[in-house]
Amino acid sequence: MTRYFFEISYKGKNYHGWQRQANSVSVQETIESCFSKLYSNK
Repeated sequence: MTRYFFEISYKGKNYHGWQRQANSVSVQETIESCFSKLYSNK
């Protein structure tokens, strides 16, 4: 099994908190979206 390590940093100015929010963009939502595109599944 291949294991990966990702170190992520971000500027939080354009986000509304870490956890997924119903009416605004969050860090979690953005990271999940990027990984979903990278690995082509959801």
